Amino acid sequence: DVLRAAAAGRTAGVAGVAASRWASFERSLDAGALQAALASAARYLARTGGATPTLGDLVARFLGAVWRTSPLAAGPAPLRYRSVADGQVAESGVADVAATGLSELATARAAAAPTPAAPRLSLLDLSRSRVDLSGELPGADDGALVQAVVGRLEAGAEGAPRLTLRLGFDPRVELAAAAAWADRVLALAEDPAALALLY
Repeated sequence: DVLRAAAAGRTAGVAGVAASRWASFERSLDAGALQAALASAARYLARTGGATPTLGDLVARFLGAVWRTSPLAAGPAPLRYRSVADGQVAESGVADVAATGLSELATARAAAAPTPAAPRLSLLDLSRSRVDLSGELPGADDGALVQAVVGRLEAGAEGAPRLTLRLGFDPRVELAAAAAWADRVLALAEDPAALALLY
């Protein structure tokens, strides 16, 4: 698999130094389009009486959809999910984000579901906070293979809301595979038609 191939391809010396650094990718996104998609999803999910989804829930769903079709390791995909708002950290998790729908993700977050002991994906949602990540994306502090950061909502050049989505990958994930994986996540975030995956 990707991890075994990556481990086999790394050697000591320069390669060992490079392997110690996380690969990170980022893209500024039209948050207005994401918010419109989220509102549409919320109206649909309101029929079930579940929790109202957030931008973080939306990105978690994208991560799960990509893992389901392009797993970076065998087995389930436990997610550690943190969000920051009003100076407080809220934490939750799901046992397998690849098999969890948007409604279940929102419910797990609202209920502060227990965080998995060994997450493979880690998500930090800063969209409702007063701060944003500055500089290079640090490695995950929980052993996750993939770390995603949803940036703070900001006004763009023409006043439209925007946010930056950052994706980081553990050195065990080969660089090209990480880039392709990030590209798939961003394709979902940019394409409203992808929302068919949410329900």
